[in-house]
Amino acid sequence: MSIVSRPGLSRLKPEYWMALVLSIIIPVLLMMISRYYYLLLLIPFFILFLVGFAKDIRSFLYVIAFVSPLSVLLSEFIPSGSFDLYIPSEPLIVIFFLLFIISRGRHEYDSTAVFSHPVTLIILFNLLWLLVTSVTSTLPVVSFKFFLSRLLYVAVFYFVGLLVFRDDRAIKRFAWMFIAGLSAVIIYTLYKLYAYGLFNRNAAHFVMQPFFKDHTSYGAMIAMFFPFLTGMIFIRQNLYLRIFAGILTLLFLIALVYSYSRAAWLSLIVAAIAILIIRLRIRTSVVVLAVLIFIFFVGISFNTLFMQMERNRQGTDEDLAKHLQSVSNVTTDASNRERINRWKCAIAMFQEKPLFGWGPGTYMFQYAPFQHSADLTPISTNAGILGSAHSEYLGPLAESGLPGFLSMIILMAAVIYFGIKNFRQARQPESKIIVLAVLAGLITYGTHGLLNNFLDTDKASVAFWSFIAIITTARNDKQPNKCG
Repeated sequence: MSIVSRPGLSRLKPEYWMALVLSIIIPVLLMMISRYYYLLLLIPFFILFLVGFAKDIRSFLYVIAFVSPLSVLLSEFIPSGSFDLYIPSEPLIVIFFLLFIISRGRHEYDSTAVFSHPVTLIILFNLLWLLVTSVTSTLPVVSFKFFLSRLLYVAVFYFVGLLVFRDDRAIKRFAWMFIAGLSAVIIYTLYKLYAYGLFNRNAAHFVMQPFFKDHTSYGAMIAMFFPFLTGMIFIRQNLYLRIFAGILTLLFLIALVYSYSRAAWLSLIVAAIAILIIRLRIRTSVVVLAVLIFIFFVGISFNTLFMQMERNRQGTDEDLAKHLQSVSNVTTDASNRERINRWKCAIAMFQEKPLFGWGPGTYMFQYAPFQHSADLTPISTNAGILGSAHSEYLGPLAESGLPGFLSMIILMAAVIYFGIKNFRQARQPESKIIVLAVLAGLITYGTHGLLNNFLDTDKASVAFWSFIAIITTARNDKQPNKCG
Protein backbone atom coordinates (compact mmCIF):
# COMPACT_ATOMS: atom_id res chain seq x y z
CA MET A 1 0.00 0.00 0.00
CA SER A 2 1.36 3.41 -0.92
CA ILE A 3 1.88 6.06 1.73
CA VAL A 4 -0.60 8.44 0.12
CA SER A 5 -3.37 5.87 0.22
CA ARG A 6 -3.11 5.24 3.93
CA PRO A 7 -6.34 6.26 5.69
CA GLY A 8 -4.61 8.54 8.20
CA LEU A 9 -3.06 10.69 5.49
CA SER A 10 -5.88 10.52 2.99
CA ARG A 11 -8.22 12.19 5.47
CA LEU A 12 -5.98 15.25 5.79
CA LYS A 13 -7.72 18.41 4.63
CA PRO A 14 -6.31 20.22 1.56
CA GLU A 15 -5.05 23.19 3.58
CA TYR A 16 -2.99 20.87 5.82
CA TRP A 17 -1.46 19.21 2.78
CA MET A 18 -0.57 22.66 1.52
CA ALA A 19 1.00 23.60 4.85
CA LEU A 20 3.21 20.53 4.53
CA VAL A 21 4.16 21.42 0.97
CA LEU A 22 4.85 25.04 1.90
CA SER A 23 7.05 24.07 4.84
CA ILE A 24 9.33 22.45 2.26
CA ILE A 25 8.99 25.03 -0.50
CA ILE A 26 9.56 28.20 1.54
CA PRO A 27 13.12 27.40 2.77
CA VAL A 28 14.07 26.38 -0.76
CA LEU A 29 12.54 29.58 -2.13
CA LEU A 30 14.46 31.78 0.30
CA MET A 31 17.71 29.95 -0.40
CA MET A 32 17.31 30.33 -4.15
CA ILE A 33 16.44 34.02 -3.91
CA SER A 34 19.51 34.60 -1.76
CA ARG A 35 21.50 33.17 -4.66
CA TYR A 36 19.72 35.49 -7.11
CA TYR A 37 17.65 32.85 -8.90
CA TYR A 38 14.89 35.38 -9.48
CA LEU A 39 12.77 33.17 -11.72
CA LEU A 40 11.88 31.15 -8.65
CA LEU A 41 9.71 34.06 -7.55
CA LEU A 42 7.18 32.33 -9.79
CA ILE A 43 6.85 29.61 -7.14
CA PRO A 44 3.90 31.39 -5.47
CA PHE A 45 2.02 31.01 -8.75
CA PHE A 46 2.74 27.30 -8.69
CA ILE A 47 1.60 27.10 -5.06
CA LEU A 48 -1.72 28.69 -5.90
CA PHE A 49 -2.11 26.31 -8.80
CA LEU A 50 -1.79 23.44 -6.31
CA VAL A 51 -4.18 25.07 -3.88
CA GLY A 52 -6.69 25.38 -6.70
CA PHE A 53 -7.25 21.65 -6.49
CA ALA A 54 -8.89 22.21 -3.13
CA LYS A 55 -11.76 23.96 -4.99
CA ASP A 56 -12.53 25.98 -1.90
CA ILE A 57 -11.87 29.68 -1.49
CA ARG A 58 -11.16 29.21 2.21
CA SER A 59 -8.16 26.99 1.53
CA PHE A 60 -6.49 29.82 -0.36
CA LEU A 61 -6.86 32.06 2.68
CA TYR A 62 -5.56 29.38 5.04
CA VAL A 63 -2.38 29.02 3.01
CA ILE A 64 -1.80 32.78 3.08
CA ALA A 65 -2.33 32.73 6.85
CA PHE A 66 0.33 30.04 7.17
CA VAL A 67 2.97 31.76 5.03
CA SER A 68 2.48 35.27 6.43
CA PRO A 69 4.58 34.78 9.60
CA LEU A 70 7.21 33.04 7.45
CA SER A 71 7.37 35.69 4.73
CA VAL A 72 10.46 37.81 4.24
CA LEU A 73 11.07 41.17 2.62
CA LEU A 74 12.60 40.87 -0.83
CA SER A 75 15.16 43.52 0.16
CA GLU A 76 16.70 41.04 2.60
CA PHE A 77 18.11 39.27 -0.45
CA ILE A 78 18.14 42.04 -3.05
CA PRO A 79 19.11 45.23 -1.16
CA SER A 80 19.48 47.27 -4.34
CA GLY A 81 16.05 46.39 -5.72
CA SER A 82 13.80 49.16 -7.02
CA PHE A 83 10.80 47.89 -5.07
CA ASP A 84 10.09 45.79 -2.02
CA LEU A 85 7.44 43.29 -1.01
CA TYR A 86 6.92 40.38 1.36
CA ILE A 87 7.47 37.01 -0.28
CA PRO A 88 5.71 34.75 -0.75
CA SER A 89 2.71 36.26 1.07
CA GLU A 90 2.08 39.41 -0.98
CA PRO A 91 2.29 37.76 -4.42
CA LEU A 92 -0.15 35.15 -3.11
CA ILE A 93 -2.49 37.83 -1.77
CA VAL A 94 -2.56 39.66 -5.11
CA ILE A 95 -3.24 36.49 -7.09
CA PHE A 96 -5.85 35.34 -4.59
CA PHE A 97 -7.68 38.66 -4.89
CA LEU A 98 -7.70 38.47 -8.69
CA LEU A 99 -8.96 34.89 -8.63
CA PHE A 100 -11.66 35.82 -6.13
CA ILE A 101 -12.90 38.59 -8.42
CA ILE A 102 -12.97 36.18 -11.36
CA SER A 103 -14.95 33.61 -9.36
CA ARG A 104 -17.17 36.22 -7.71
CA GLY A 105 -20.35 34.80 -9.16
CA ARG A 106 -19.91 31.46 -7.38
CA HIS A 107 -19.92 32.93 -3.85
CA GLU A 108 -22.86 34.13 -1.80
CA TYR A 109 -22.38 37.63 -0.43
CA ASP A 110 -25.04 39.61 1.42
CA SER A 111 -23.82 43.03 0.27
CA THR A 112 -26.66 44.86 2.00
CA ALA A 113 -25.72 43.51 5.43
CA VAL A 114 -22.00 43.99 4.77
CA PHE A 115 -22.03 47.56 3.49
CA SER A 116 -24.58 48.83 5.99
CA HIS A 117 -22.65 47.57 9.00
CA PRO A 118 -21.12 50.43 11.06
CA VAL A 119 -17.67 48.81 11.10
CA THR A 120 -17.71 48.54 7.31
CA LEU A 121 -18.80 52.16 6.96
CA ILE A 122 -15.95 53.32 9.19
CA ILE A 123 -13.44 51.27 7.20
CA LEU A 124 -14.78 52.63 3.90
CA PHE A 125 -14.49 56.19 5.22
CA ASN A 126 -10.93 55.51 6.31
CA LEU A 127 -10.08 54.17 2.84
CA LEU A 128 -11.78 57.11 1.15
CA TRP A 129 -9.88 59.57 3.31
CA LEU A 130 -6.60 57.78 2.58
CA LEU A 131 -7.36 58.22 -1.12
CA VAL A 132 -8.15 61.92 -0.67
CA THR A 133 -4.99 62.55 1.34
CA SER A 134 -2.96 60.61 -1.21
CA VAL A 135 -4.06 63.17 -3.79
CA THR A 136 -3.04 66.06 -1.50
CA SER A 137 0.11 64.28 -0.32
CA THR A 138 3.54 65.89 -0.23
CA LEU A 139 4.85 62.63 -1.75
CA PRO A 140 2.00 61.31 -3.95
CA VAL A 141 3.85 58.24 -5.25
CA VAL A 142 4.61 57.07 -1.72
CA SER A 143 1.05 57.75 -0.59
CA PHE A 144 -0.65 55.96 -3.49
CA LYS A 145 1.54 52.90 -2.92
CA PHE A 146 0.51 53.00 0.74
CA PHE A 147 -3.16 53.38 -0.20
CA LEU A 148 -3.11 50.49 -2.69
CA SER A 149 -1.42 48.24 -0.14
CA ARG A 150 -4.01 49.09 2.53
CA LEU A 151 -6.83 48.61 0.01
CA LEU A 152 -5.55 45.16 -0.93
CA TYR A 153 -5.31 43.95 2.66
CA VAL A 154 -8.73 45.32 3.57
CA ALA A 155 -10.32 43.83 0.45
CA VAL A 156 -8.89 40.36 1.05
CA PHE A 157 -8.88 39.98 4.81
CA TYR A 158 -11.87 42.09 5.74
CA PHE A 159 -14.33 41.90 2.85
CA VAL A 160 -13.45 38.38 1.70
CA GLY A 161 -13.00 37.48 5.36
CA LEU A 162 -16.64 38.37 5.98
CA LEU A 163 -17.53 35.61 3.54
CA VAL A 164 -15.11 33.04 4.92
CA PHE A 165 -15.49 33.62 8.66
CA ARG A 166 -19.22 32.99 8.87
CA ASP A 167 -18.31 29.53 10.14
CA ASP A 168 -16.53 28.94 13.46
CA ARG A 169 -14.60 26.06 11.89
CA ALA A 170 -13.17 28.40 9.26
CA ILE A 171 -12.11 30.86 11.96
CA LYS A 172 -10.32 28.15 13.90
CA ARG A 173 -8.58 26.77 10.81
CA PHE A 174 -7.41 30.22 9.76
CA ALA A 175 -6.06 30.99 13.23
CA TRP A 176 -4.42 27.58 13.56
CA MET A 177 -2.67 28.03 10.21
CA PHE A 178 -1.31 31.43 11.25
CA ILE A 179 -0.26 29.97 14.61
CA ALA A 180 1.50 27.09 12.81
CA GLY A 181 3.60 29.50 10.79
CA LEU A 182 4.25 31.71 13.82
CA SER A 183 5.24 28.69 15.92
CA ALA A 184 7.92 27.84 13.37
CA VAL A 185 9.30 31.37 13.69
CA ILE A 186 9.18 31.14 17.50
CA ILE A 187 11.17 27.89 17.54
CA TYR A 188 13.68 29.40 15.09
CA THR A 189 13.97 32.54 17.25
CA LEU A 190 14.36 30.75 20.57
CA TYR A 191 16.98 28.46 19.05
CA LYS A 192 19.01 31.45 17.85
CA LEU A 193 18.55 33.29 21.14
CA TYR A 194 19.71 30.23 23.08
CA ALA A 195 23.01 30.41 21.20
CA TYR A 196 23.48 34.02 22.36
CA GLY A 197 22.06 33.41 25.84
CA LEU A 198 18.39 33.60 26.80
CA PHE A 199 18.98 36.71 28.92
CA ASN A 200 20.83 38.58 26.17
CA ARG A 201 18.49 41.51 25.53
CA ASN A 202 20.56 42.88 22.67
CA ALA A 203 20.36 39.60 20.78
CA ALA A 204 16.63 39.35 21.54
CA HIS A 205 16.12 42.44 19.39
CA PHE A 206 17.25 40.78 16.15
CA VAL A 207 17.19 36.97 16.41
CA MET A 208 13.71 36.80 14.83
CA GLN A 209 15.07 38.27 11.59
CA PRO A 210 14.50 37.91 8.67
CA PHE A 211 10.90 36.96 9.44
CA PHE A 212 10.25 39.93 11.72
CA LYS A 213 12.05 43.25 11.64
CA ASP A 214 12.57 43.36 15.41
CA HIS A 215 11.31 42.10 18.74
CA THR A 216 8.43 44.58 18.95
CA SER A 217 6.51 43.35 15.90
CA TYR A 218 7.36 39.77 16.85
CA GLY A 219 6.00 40.28 20.36
CA ALA A 220 2.88 42.00 19.03
CA MET A 221 1.88 39.00 16.92
CA ILE A 222 2.55 36.54 19.73
CA ALA A 223 0.39 38.63 22.07
CA MET A 224 -2.35 38.92 19.47
CA PHE A 225 -2.76 35.15 19.07
CA PHE A 226 -2.07 34.23 22.70
CA PRO A 227 -5.74 34.71 23.78
CA PHE A 228 -6.91 32.43 20.96
CA LEU A 229 -4.57 29.64 22.02
CA THR A 230 -5.65 30.03 25.62
CA GLY A 231 -9.30 29.90 24.56
CA MET A 232 -8.75 26.67 22.62
CA ILE A 233 -7.81 24.95 25.87
CA PHE A 234 -11.34 25.51 27.17
CA ILE A 235 -13.29 24.52 24.07
CA ARG A 236 -14.93 21.11 24.33
CA GLN A 237 -13.16 19.22 21.60
CA ASN A 238 -10.66 16.44 21.11
CA LEU A 239 -8.65 16.01 24.31
CA TYR A 240 -5.39 15.70 22.39
CA LEU A 241 -6.10 18.97 20.59
CA ARG A 242 -6.69 20.72 23.91
CA ILE A 243 -3.41 19.34 25.24
CA PHE A 244 -1.69 20.50 22.06
CA ALA A 245 -3.20 23.97 22.52
CA GLY A 246 -1.87 23.97 26.09
CA ILE A 247 1.63 23.09 24.90
CA LEU A 248 1.56 25.85 22.29
CA THR A 249 0.24 28.30 24.88
CA LEU A 250 3.29 27.52 27.01
CA LEU A 251 5.55 27.95 23.96
CA PHE A 252 3.97 31.32 23.18
CA LEU A 253 4.30 32.41 26.81
CA ILE A 254 8.00 31.55 26.82
CA ALA A 255 8.45 33.37 23.51
CA LEU A 256 6.61 36.39 24.88
CA VAL A 257 8.84 36.59 27.94
CA TYR A 258 12.03 36.25 25.91
CA SER A 259 10.86 38.70 23.26
CA TYR A 260 11.66 41.44 25.80
CA SER A 261 8.84 43.45 24.24
CA ARG A 262 7.42 45.58 27.03
CA ALA A 263 4.57 46.78 24.85
CA ALA A 264 3.52 43.17 24.22
CA TRP A 265 3.54 42.41 27.93
CA LEU A 266 1.53 45.53 28.67
CA SER A 267 -0.98 44.76 25.92
CA LEU A 268 -1.74 41.33 27.37
CA ILE A 269 -2.28 42.84 30.82
CA VAL A 270 -4.74 45.35 29.34
CA ALA A 271 -6.51 42.56 27.42
CA ALA A 272 -6.79 40.46 30.58
CA ILE A 273 -8.33 43.39 32.46
CA ALA A 274 -10.73 43.98 29.56
CA ILE A 275 -11.82 40.32 29.57
CA LEU A 276 -12.43 40.51 33.31
CA ILE A 277 -14.57 43.63 32.86
CA ILE A 278 -16.53 42.01 30.04
CA ARG A 279 -17.10 38.86 32.09
CA LEU A 280 -18.43 41.02 34.93
CA ARG A 281 -21.12 42.13 32.45
CA ILE A 282 -20.54 45.84 32.82
CA ARG A 283 -22.64 47.68 30.24
CA THR A 284 -21.08 47.74 26.77
CA SER A 285 -21.45 51.51 26.43
CA VAL A 286 -19.60 51.99 29.72
CA VAL A 287 -16.72 49.78 28.58
CA VAL A 288 -16.38 51.59 25.23
CA LEU A 289 -16.60 54.97 26.96
CA ALA A 290 -13.85 53.89 29.36
CA VAL A 291 -11.64 52.95 26.40
CA LEU A 292 -12.22 56.32 24.73
CA ILE A 293 -11.52 58.19 27.97
CA PHE A 294 -8.32 56.19 28.40
CA ILE A 295 -7.14 57.09 24.89
CA PHE A 296 -8.13 60.73 25.43
CA PHE A 297 -6.26 60.77 28.75
CA VAL A 298 -3.14 59.44 27.08
CA GLY A 299 -3.49 62.12 24.41
CA ILE A 300 -3.79 65.09 26.76
CA SER A 301 -0.99 63.68 28.93
CA PHE A 302 1.57 64.03 26.13
CA ASN A 303 2.42 67.65 26.94
CA THR A 304 2.98 66.79 30.59
CA LEU A 305 5.23 63.91 29.61
CA PHE A 306 7.22 66.17 27.30
CA MET A 307 7.77 68.79 30.01
CA GLN A 308 8.95 66.16 32.49
CA MET A 309 11.48 64.51 30.17
CA GLU A 310 14.85 63.99 31.85
CA ARG A 311 18.22 63.58 30.18
CA ASN A 312 19.21 60.46 32.09
CA ARG A 313 20.66 57.97 29.56
CA GLN A 314 19.60 54.52 30.60
CA GLY A 315 21.70 51.75 29.11
CA THR A 316 20.62 48.21 28.50
CA ASP A 317 19.96 46.13 31.60
CA GLU A 318 20.02 42.38 31.55
CA ASP A 319 17.73 42.10 34.54
CA LEU A 320 14.23 41.05 33.53
CA ALA A 321 12.53 42.74 36.48
CA LYS A 322 14.16 46.09 35.71
CA HIS A 323 13.23 45.69 32.07
CA LEU A 324 9.59 45.18 33.04
CA GLN A 325 9.74 48.17 35.38
CA SER A 326 10.89 50.40 32.51
CA VAL A 327 7.50 49.96 30.82
CA SER A 328 6.25 52.85 32.94
CA ASN A 329 9.57 54.69 32.96
CA VAL A 330 8.78 56.93 30.00
CA THR A 331 11.31 59.63 30.82
CA THR A 332 14.56 57.72 31.35
CA ASP A 333 14.56 54.65 29.12
CA ALA A 334 16.28 55.40 25.79
CA SER A 335 13.75 53.61 23.61
CA ASN A 336 10.86 55.29 25.43
CA ARG A 337 12.45 58.73 25.03
CA GLU A 338 12.89 58.09 21.32
CA ARG A 339 9.25 57.05 21.13
CA ILE A 340 8.26 60.37 22.73
CA ASN A 341 10.50 62.15 20.24
CA ARG A 342 8.60 60.52 17.37
CA TRP A 343 5.24 61.39 18.97
CA LYS A 344 6.27 65.03 19.33
CA CYS A 345 7.25 65.10 15.65
CA ALA A 346 3.88 63.60 14.67
CA ILE A 347 2.00 66.24 16.67
CA ALA A 348 4.13 69.03 15.20
CA MET A 349 3.47 67.72 11.70
CA PHE A 350 -0.25 67.62 12.46
CA GLN A 351 -0.20 71.21 13.70
CA GLU A 352 1.29 72.32 10.39
CA LYS A 353 -1.17 70.32 8.24
CA PRO A 354 -4.16 69.56 10.51
CA LEU A 355 -6.79 68.56 7.94
CA PHE A 356 -5.14 66.55 5.16
CA GLY A 357 -1.81 65.77 6.78
CA TRP A 358 1.41 65.13 4.90
CA GLY A 359 0.14 62.09 3.04
CA PRO A 360 -0.19 58.36 3.86
CA GLY A 361 3.15 56.65 4.33
CA THR A 362 5.16 59.89 4.33
CA TYR A 363 5.97 60.24 8.03
CA MET A 364 9.33 58.52 7.80
CA PHE A 365 10.44 60.86 5.01
CA GLN A 366 9.14 64.09 6.54
CA TYR A 367 9.53 63.95 10.32
CA ALA A 368 13.28 64.71 10.61
CA PRO A 369 13.01 68.55 10.41
CA PHE A 370 10.51 68.48 13.28
CA GLN A 371 13.00 66.98 15.73
CA HIS A 372 14.51 69.25 18.38
CA SER A 373 18.07 68.79 19.55
CA ALA A 374 16.91 68.53 23.17
CA ASP A 375 14.77 65.51 22.27
CA LEU A 376 17.36 63.53 20.33
CA THR A 377 18.48 60.18 21.71
CA PRO A 378 21.35 57.81 20.86
CA ILE A 379 18.99 55.96 18.51
CA SER A 380 17.57 59.02 16.73
CA THR A 381 18.03 59.28 12.97
CA ASN A 382 17.40 61.85 10.26
CA ALA A 383 17.38 59.25 7.51
CA GLY A 384 14.24 57.82 5.96
CA ILE A 385 14.74 54.55 7.79
CA LEU A 386 13.52 53.34 11.17
CA GLY A 387 11.21 56.31 10.96
CA SER A 388 7.75 55.21 12.04
CA ALA A 389 5.63 57.34 14.35
CA HIS A 390 5.52 54.49 16.88
CA SER A 391 1.75 54.80 17.07
CA GLU A 392 -1.17 53.50 15.02
CA TYR A 393 -3.03 56.67 15.99
CA LEU A 394 -0.47 59.50 15.85
CA GLY A 395 0.88 58.18 12.55
CA PRO A 396 -2.48 58.77 10.81
CA LEU A 397 -2.77 62.09 12.66
CA ALA A 398 0.41 63.33 10.98
CA GLU A 399 -0.19 61.66 7.63
CA SER A 400 -3.97 62.01 7.14
CA GLY A 401 -4.90 64.79 9.52
CA LEU A 402 -7.63 64.82 12.13
CA PRO A 403 -10.15 62.75 10.06
CA GLY A 404 -7.59 59.97 9.61
CA PHE A 405 -6.83 59.94 13.32
CA LEU A 406 -10.49 59.93 14.36
CA SER A 407 -11.35 57.13 11.92
CA MET A 408 -8.79 54.84 13.60
CA ILE A 409 -10.01 55.72 17.10
CA ILE A 410 -13.66 55.22 16.14
CA LEU A 411 -12.84 51.96 14.34
CA MET A 412 -11.25 50.49 17.47
CA ALA A 413 -14.15 51.69 19.64
CA ALA A 414 -16.70 50.17 17.22
CA VAL A 415 -14.87 46.85 17.06
CA ILE A 416 -14.78 46.64 20.86
CA TYR A 417 -18.48 47.55 21.04
CA PHE A 418 -19.60 44.91 18.53
CA GLY A 419 -17.17 42.36 19.94
CA ILE A 420 -18.76 42.68 23.38
CA LYS A 421 -22.26 42.73 21.88
CA ASN A 422 -21.69 39.60 19.80
CA PHE A 423 -20.02 37.81 22.70
CA ARG A 424 -23.04 38.41 24.90
CA GLN A 425 -25.52 37.41 22.20
CA ALA A 426 -23.75 34.19 21.23
CA ARG A 427 -25.50 31.09 22.57
CA GLN A 428 -22.93 28.41 21.81
CA PRO A 429 -20.04 28.23 24.34
CA GLU A 430 -17.55 27.67 21.51
CA SER A 431 -18.71 30.80 19.67
CA LYS A 432 -18.48 32.85 22.86
CA ILE A 433 -14.90 31.70 23.46
CA ILE A 434 -13.86 32.43 19.88
CA VAL A 435 -15.38 35.92 19.85
CA LEU A 436 -13.88 36.79 23.23
CA ALA A 437 -10.45 35.45 22.22
CA VAL A 438 -10.44 37.39 18.95
CA LEU A 439 -11.65 40.54 20.73
CA ALA A 440 -8.88 40.14 23.31
CA GLY A 441 -6.37 39.76 20.48
CA LEU A 442 -7.59 43.00 18.90
CA ILE A 443 -7.39 44.75 22.26
CA THR A 444 -3.75 43.68 22.57
CA TYR A 445 -3.08 45.20 19.16
CA GLY A 446 -5.10 48.33 19.93
CA THR A 447 -3.07 48.79 23.10
CA HIS A 448 0.13 48.05 21.22
CA GLY A 449 -0.95 50.70 18.74
CA LEU A 450 -0.44 53.36 21.40
CA LEU A 451 3.27 52.55 21.39
CA ASN A 452 4.06 51.05 17.97
CA ASN A 453 2.67 50.67 14.47
CA PHE A 454 2.91 47.55 12.31
CA LEU A 455 0.05 47.76 9.81
CA ASP A 456 2.65 48.36 7.11
CA THR A 457 3.73 44.73 7.54
CA ASP A 458 1.99 41.68 6.11
CA LYS A 459 1.88 39.85 9.45
CA ALA A 460 0.01 42.54 11.35
CA SER A 461 -2.26 43.46 8.43
CA VAL A 462 -3.35 39.86 7.85
CA ALA A 463 -4.16 39.36 11.53
CA PHE A 464 -5.70 42.78 12.21
CA TRP A 465 -8.16 42.95 9.32
CA SER A 466 -9.06 39.26 9.63
CA PHE A 467 -9.84 39.66 13.32
CA ILE A 468 -12.03 42.67 12.60
CA ALA A 469 -13.88 40.62 9.96
CA ILE A 470 -14.42 37.86 12.51
CA ILE A 471 -15.89 40.33 15.01
CA THR A 472 -18.08 41.93 12.34
CA THR A 473 -19.46 38.68 10.97
CA ALA A 474 -19.98 37.06 14.38
CA ARG A 475 -23.71 36.78 14.78
CA ASN A 476 -26.56 35.97 17.04
CA ASP A 477 -27.82 32.40 16.57
CA LYS A 478 -31.22 33.90 15.79
CA GLN A 479 -29.79 35.95 12.91
CA PRO A 480 -27.70 33.55 10.84
CA ASN A 481 -27.39 35.66 7.72
CA LYS A 482 -26.52 39.06 9.13
CA CYS A 483 -23.24 40.69 10.03
CA GLY A 484 -22.74 41.82 13.62
